[in-house]
Amino acid sequence: MVESYPNDVAYSVLTRLDDVADIIRVAAVSRSWRNFVINNGISKKLCLKKAPTLSIIDNVVDRDEVCYTLNGVDGRNPERDHTMYSYLLRAMSMDSPTNCIDCIIGASSTNIYPMQSLVNVMVARDKYIWGVSYWSSKGQRDPNILDYTQFRLQSKVCVVNEIQIRHSEAFWEPGTPVYSAKSVRFQMGHPKYIADFNVDYKNLSLQQLADHFVWTYTSPEFPMTQESCLQSFKLPEPTICIGGFFKIEFLGITQKKELDDLFYLCMGEIRILGRPLGPAFDIQICQTGDFSLIYWPENVRSILENPIKSSLDFT
Repeated sequence: MVESYPNDVAYSVLTRLDDVADIIRVAAVSRSWRNFVINNGISKKLCLKKAPTLSIIDNVVDRDEVCYTLNGVDGRNPERDHTMYSYLLRAMSMDSPTNCIDCIIGASSTNIYPMQSLVNVMVARDKYIWGVSYWSSKGQRDPNILDYTQFRLQSKVCVVNEIQIRHSEAFWEPGTPVYSAKSVRFQMGHPKYIADFNVDYKNLSLQQLADHFVWTYTSPEFPMTQESCLQSFKLPEPTICIGGFFKIEFLGITQKKELDDLFYLCMGEIRILGRPLGPAFDIQICQTGDFSLIYWPENVRSILENPIKSSLDFT
Protein backbone atom coordinates (compact mmCIF):
# COMPACT_ATOMS: atom_id res chain seq x y z
CA MET A 1 0.00 0.00 0.00
CA VAL A 2 1.14 3.55 -0.73
CA GLU A 3 0.56 4.41 2.95
CA SER A 4 3.53 2.18 3.79
CA TYR A 5 5.88 4.75 2.23
CA PRO A 6 6.47 8.38 3.17
CA ASN A 7 4.75 10.61 0.62
CA ASP A 8 7.99 12.30 -0.42
CA VAL A 9 9.65 8.92 -1.06
CA ALA A 10 6.76 7.61 -3.17
CA TYR A 11 6.59 10.91 -5.06
CA SER A 12 10.34 10.91 -5.72
CA VAL A 13 10.23 7.35 -7.09
CA LEU A 14 7.19 7.89 -9.33
CA THR A 15 8.50 11.12 -10.85
CA ARG A 16 11.57 9.21 -12.00
CA LEU A 17 9.49 6.88 -14.17
CA ASP A 18 10.09 7.49 -17.87
CA ASP A 19 7.37 5.39 -19.51
CA VAL A 20 3.64 6.01 -19.48
CA ALA A 21 3.06 2.24 -19.30
CA ASP A 22 4.83 2.16 -15.92
CA ILE A 23 2.61 4.94 -14.58
CA ILE A 24 -0.51 3.11 -15.76
CA ARG A 25 0.70 -0.08 -14.05
CA VAL A 26 1.34 1.75 -10.78
CA ALA A 27 -2.12 3.33 -10.90
CA ALA A 28 -3.64 -0.13 -11.43
CA VAL A 29 -2.10 -1.63 -8.27
CA SER A 30 -4.80 -0.37 -5.93
CA ARG A 31 -7.21 2.49 -5.39
CA SER A 32 -4.81 4.23 -3.02
CA TRP A 33 -1.95 4.06 -5.53
CA ARG A 34 -4.27 5.33 -8.27
CA ASN A 35 -5.37 8.25 -6.12
CA PHE A 36 -1.76 9.07 -5.29
CA VAL A 37 -0.78 9.09 -8.99
CA ILE A 38 -3.78 11.23 -9.95
CA ASN A 39 -3.68 13.73 -7.08
CA ASN A 40 0.05 14.35 -7.52
CA GLY A 41 -0.20 14.83 -11.28
CA ILE A 42 2.41 12.18 -12.07
CA SER A 43 1.36 11.69 -15.70
CA LYS A 44 1.30 15.46 -16.27
CA LYS A 45 4.80 15.85 -14.84
CA LEU A 46 6.17 13.13 -17.12
CA CYS A 47 4.40 14.71 -20.09
CA LEU A 48 5.92 18.12 -19.32
CA LYS A 49 9.35 16.56 -18.92
CA LYS A 50 9.12 14.94 -22.34
CA ALA A 51 7.37 17.86 -24.05
CA PRO A 52 8.10 21.21 -22.34
CA THR A 53 5.93 22.95 -24.95
CA LEU A 54 2.93 21.77 -22.91
CA SER A 55 3.92 24.14 -20.10
CA ILE A 56 1.78 26.87 -21.72
CA ILE A 57 -1.36 24.78 -21.10
CA ASP A 58 -3.29 26.04 -18.08
CA ASN A 59 -6.38 23.84 -18.30
CA VAL A 60 -7.40 20.53 -19.81
CA VAL A 61 -11.11 20.45 -20.60
CA ASP A 62 -13.51 18.36 -22.62
CA ARG A 63 -15.76 20.00 -25.17
CA ASP A 64 -18.75 20.13 -22.80
CA GLU A 65 -16.74 22.27 -20.37
CA VAL A 66 -15.36 24.75 -22.89
CA CYS A 67 -18.00 27.42 -22.30
CA TYR A 68 -17.31 27.42 -18.55
CA THR A 69 -13.53 27.56 -18.90
CA LEU A 70 -13.59 30.33 -21.53
CA ASN A 71 -15.69 32.41 -19.14
CA GLY A 72 -13.13 32.13 -16.38
CA VAL A 73 -14.61 29.23 -14.45
CA ASP A 74 -11.97 26.90 -13.05
CA GLY A 75 -12.53 23.52 -14.68
CA ARG A 76 -9.60 21.68 -13.16
CA ASN A 77 -10.17 17.98 -12.63
CA PRO A 78 -7.17 15.86 -11.53
CA GLU A 79 -8.61 12.56 -12.76
CA ARG A 80 -9.47 13.96 -16.17
CA ASP A 81 -6.04 15.61 -16.42
CA HIS A 82 -4.39 12.28 -15.58
CA THR A 83 -6.34 10.53 -18.34
CA MET A 84 -5.60 13.14 -20.99
CA TYR A 85 -1.90 13.54 -20.21
CA SER A 86 -1.64 9.75 -20.34
CA TYR A 87 -3.19 9.88 -23.81
CA LEU A 88 -0.66 12.51 -24.89
CA LEU A 89 2.20 10.38 -23.57
CA ARG A 90 0.91 7.43 -25.58
CA ALA A 91 0.66 9.61 -28.68
CA MET A 92 4.31 10.67 -28.30
CA SER A 93 5.43 7.05 -28.03
CA MET A 94 3.62 5.83 -31.15
CA ASP A 95 5.14 5.36 -34.57
CA SER A 96 3.79 8.15 -36.73
CA PRO A 97 5.26 8.29 -40.24
CA THR A 98 2.93 10.85 -41.80
CA ASN A 99 3.69 14.24 -43.28
CA CYS A 100 1.97 16.80 -41.04
CA ILE A 101 2.31 19.84 -43.34
CA ASP A 102 -1.03 21.40 -44.19
CA CYS A 103 0.12 24.46 -46.15
CA ILE A 104 2.98 26.90 -46.58
CA ILE A 105 3.06 30.20 -44.70
CA GLY A 106 6.08 31.81 -46.30
CA ALA A 107 9.84 31.99 -46.74
CA SER A 108 12.53 34.53 -45.91
CA SER A 109 12.85 35.27 -49.64
CA THR A 110 12.05 33.76 -53.04
CA ASN A 111 14.27 34.24 -56.06
CA ILE A 112 11.78 33.86 -58.93
CA TYR A 113 8.09 33.80 -58.04
CA PRO A 114 6.07 31.66 -58.68
CA MET A 115 8.43 29.30 -60.55
CA GLN A 116 10.74 28.87 -57.52
CA SER A 117 8.16 29.35 -54.76
CA LEU A 118 8.05 27.38 -51.53
CA VAL A 119 5.01 25.39 -52.68
CA ASN A 120 7.41 23.27 -54.76
CA VAL A 121 8.83 21.56 -51.64
CA MET A 122 5.41 20.05 -50.93
CA VAL A 123 5.66 17.60 -53.83
CA ALA A 124 8.50 15.08 -54.21
CA ARG A 125 9.31 15.71 -57.85
CA ASP A 126 12.50 17.01 -59.41
CA LYS A 127 10.88 18.13 -62.65
CA TYR A 128 7.62 19.26 -64.16
CA ILE A 129 6.77 19.71 -67.82
CA TRP A 130 7.59 23.40 -67.49
CA GLY A 131 10.89 22.97 -65.64
CA VAL A 132 12.64 21.99 -62.41
CA SER A 133 10.72 21.93 -59.11
CA TYR A 134 12.42 23.60 -56.12
CA TRP A 135 12.37 26.61 -53.82
CA SER A 136 15.21 29.10 -54.13
CA SER A 137 16.09 31.99 -51.85
CA LYS A 138 17.24 35.27 -53.29
CA GLY A 139 20.97 35.63 -53.88
CA GLN A 140 23.01 37.02 -50.97
CA ARG A 141 26.55 38.31 -50.67
CA ASP A 142 26.77 37.18 -47.04
CA PRO A 143 27.01 33.36 -46.70
CA ASN A 144 26.06 33.58 -43.01
CA ILE A 145 22.60 34.95 -43.70
CA LEU A 146 19.72 33.13 -41.97
CA ASP A 147 17.05 31.85 -44.35
CA TYR A 148 13.84 30.20 -43.22
CA THR A 149 10.68 28.49 -44.37
CA GLN A 150 7.43 28.42 -42.42
CA PHE A 151 4.48 26.05 -42.49
CA ARG A 152 1.12 25.41 -40.88
CA LEU A 153 0.55 21.85 -39.69
CA GLN A 154 -2.61 19.79 -40.14
CA SER A 155 -3.72 20.25 -36.54
CA LYS A 156 -3.23 22.83 -33.80
CA VAL A 157 -1.92 19.94 -31.68
CA CYS A 158 0.62 17.69 -33.41
CA VAL A 159 3.30 15.27 -32.31
CA VAL A 160 6.48 15.96 -34.31
CA ASN A 161 9.49 13.66 -34.16
CA GLU A 162 11.40 13.94 -37.44
CA ILE A 163 12.04 16.37 -40.29
CA GLN A 164 13.27 15.34 -43.73
CA ILE A 165 14.87 17.80 -46.17
CA ARG A 166 16.36 17.41 -49.63
CA HIS A 167 18.58 20.04 -51.23
CA SER A 168 18.04 20.69 -54.91
CA GLU A 169 20.83 19.88 -57.34
CA ALA A 170 21.38 22.31 -60.24
CA PHE A 171 22.15 19.63 -62.82
CA TRP A 172 21.86 22.17 -65.65
CA GLU A 173 24.80 24.23 -64.33
CA PRO A 174 28.50 23.38 -64.77
CA GLY A 175 29.59 20.93 -62.04
CA THR A 176 25.94 20.30 -60.98
CA PRO A 177 26.28 22.36 -57.76
CA VAL A 178 24.10 21.75 -54.70
CA TYR A 179 22.90 25.00 -53.13
CA SER A 180 22.86 23.75 -49.56
CA ALA A 181 22.81 25.05 -46.01
CA LYS A 182 25.53 24.36 -43.45
CA SER A 183 23.07 23.51 -40.68
CA VAL A 184 19.41 23.62 -39.75
CA ARG A 185 17.21 24.03 -36.67
CA PHE A 186 13.48 23.91 -36.05
CA GLN A 187 10.93 25.99 -34.16
CA MET A 188 7.33 25.28 -33.18
CA GLY A 189 4.77 27.70 -31.88
CA HIS A 190 1.47 29.50 -32.10
CA PRO A 191 0.03 32.90 -33.08
CA LYS A 192 0.12 35.54 -30.36
CA TYR A 193 -3.65 35.98 -30.41
CA ILE A 194 -6.52 33.58 -31.03
CA ALA A 195 -7.83 35.74 -33.91
CA ASP A 196 -4.51 35.23 -35.72
CA PHE A 197 -5.29 31.54 -36.30
CA ASN A 198 -7.56 32.65 -39.16
CA VAL A 199 -5.28 35.28 -40.70
CA ASP A 200 -4.33 34.96 -44.39
CA TYR A 201 -0.57 34.97 -43.81
CA LYS A 202 0.25 35.01 -47.52
CA ASN A 203 -0.71 38.70 -47.58
CA LEU A 204 1.61 39.72 -44.73
CA SER A 205 5.13 41.11 -45.00
CA LEU A 206 8.09 39.30 -43.45
CA GLN A 207 8.13 41.75 -40.53
CA GLN A 208 4.40 41.27 -39.96
CA LEU A 209 4.91 37.50 -39.99
CA ALA A 210 7.68 37.77 -37.41
CA ASP A 211 5.40 39.79 -35.13
CA HIS A 212 2.53 37.30 -35.31
CA PHE A 213 4.10 34.24 -33.67
CA VAL A 214 5.43 33.00 -30.35
CA TRP A 215 7.94 30.16 -30.70
CA THR A 216 7.73 27.84 -27.70
CA TYR A 217 10.22 25.22 -28.91
CA THR A 218 13.63 25.54 -30.55
CA SER A 219 15.55 22.40 -31.49
CA PRO A 220 19.30 21.85 -31.32
CA GLU A 221 21.24 22.81 -34.44
CA PHE A 222 21.79 19.92 -36.87
CA PRO A 223 24.62 19.83 -39.45
CA MET A 224 23.58 19.27 -43.06
CA THR A 225 25.50 17.38 -45.73
CA GLN A 226 26.12 19.21 -48.99
CA GLU A 227 24.43 16.71 -51.27
CA SER A 228 21.08 16.21 -52.98
CA CYS A 229 19.52 13.42 -50.95
CA LEU A 230 16.73 13.20 -48.40
CA GLN A 231 18.34 14.01 -45.04
CA SER A 232 16.57 13.02 -41.81
CA PHE A 233 16.75 15.00 -38.57
CA LYS A 234 15.21 13.31 -35.53
CA LEU A 235 14.36 15.49 -32.56
CA PRO A 236 15.89 14.45 -29.22
CA GLU A 237 12.36 13.58 -28.04
CA PRO A 238 9.05 13.51 -29.92
CA THR A 239 7.64 16.97 -29.25
CA ILE A 240 4.09 18.26 -29.15
CA CYS A 241 3.57 21.36 -31.26
CA ILE A 242 0.96 23.52 -29.54
CA GLY A 243 -0.51 25.95 -32.04
CA GLY A 244 0.31 24.13 -35.27
CA PHE A 245 2.97 26.41 -36.77
CA PHE A 246 6.44 25.22 -37.75
CA LYS A 247 9.55 27.15 -38.79
CA ILE A 248 12.73 25.77 -40.36
CA GLU A 249 15.84 27.94 -40.06
CA PHE A 250 18.77 27.37 -42.41
CA LEU A 251 22.04 28.65 -41.01
CA GLY A 252 24.83 29.44 -43.45
CA ILE A 253 24.98 28.89 -47.22
CA THR A 254 27.76 26.93 -48.91
CA GLN A 255 27.38 27.52 -52.64
CA LYS A 256 27.83 30.54 -54.92
CA LYS A 257 26.31 30.83 -58.37
CA GLU A 258 28.96 31.47 -60.99
CA LEU A 259 26.66 33.73 -63.00
CA ASP A 260 26.33 36.49 -60.37
CA ASP A 261 28.76 35.47 -57.58
CA LEU A 262 25.92 35.37 -55.02
CA PHE A 263 25.02 32.70 -52.45
CA TYR A 264 21.73 30.85 -52.93
CA LEU A 265 19.80 28.21 -51.00
CA CYS A 266 17.69 25.70 -52.95
CA MET A 267 15.38 23.05 -51.48
CA GLY A 268 13.61 20.34 -53.45
CA GLU A 269 11.55 18.68 -50.72
CA ILE A 270 10.57 19.15 -47.06
CA ARG A 271 8.60 16.77 -44.84
CA ILE A 272 7.58 17.29 -41.21
CA LEU A 273 6.87 13.83 -39.83
CA GLY A 274 4.62 13.26 -36.87
CA ARG A 275 1.05 12.62 -35.85
CA PRO A 276 -1.78 15.19 -36.06
CA LEU A 277 -3.93 14.89 -32.93
CA GLY A 278 -7.01 16.57 -34.36
CA PRO A 279 -9.94 16.14 -34.20
CA ALA A 280 -9.32 14.64 -30.76
CA PHE A 281 -7.39 17.66 -29.41
CA ASP A 282 -7.58 21.39 -30.00
CA ILE A 283 -6.47 24.52 -28.18
CA GLN A 284 -8.32 27.66 -27.17
CA ILE A 285 -7.21 30.92 -25.61
CA CYS A 286 -9.48 31.94 -22.75
CA GLN A 287 -10.62 35.48 -21.91
CA THR A 288 -8.05 35.48 -19.13
CA GLY A 289 -5.26 34.76 -21.63
CA ASP A 290 -4.88 31.17 -20.41
CA PHE A 291 -4.41 28.30 -22.86
CA SER A 292 -6.87 25.45 -22.66
CA LEU A 293 -6.25 22.04 -24.19
CA ILE A 294 -9.64 20.86 -25.41
CA TYR A 295 -10.36 17.24 -26.14
CA TRP A 296 -13.21 15.25 -27.60
CA PRO A 297 -13.48 12.01 -25.55
CA GLU A 298 -15.22 10.17 -28.39
CA ASN A 299 -12.32 10.92 -30.75
CA VAL A 300 -9.30 10.37 -28.48
CA ARG A 301 -9.31 6.59 -28.52
CA SER A 302 -9.77 6.41 -32.29
CA ILE A 303 -6.75 8.68 -32.83
CA LEU A 304 -4.56 6.45 -30.65
CA GLU A 305 -5.90 3.05 -31.63
CA ASN A 306 -6.44 3.41 -35.38
CA PRO A 307 -3.38 3.60 -37.65
CA ILE A 308 -3.20 6.79 -39.67
CA LYS A 309 -2.66 6.70 -43.40
CA SER A 310 0.91 7.56 -44.26
CA SER A 311 1.50 10.47 -46.61
CA LEU A 312 5.19 9.86 -47.09
CA ASP A 313 4.64 8.88 -50.70
CA PHE A 314 3.21 11.67 -52.82
CA THR A 315 1.63 9.45 -55.45
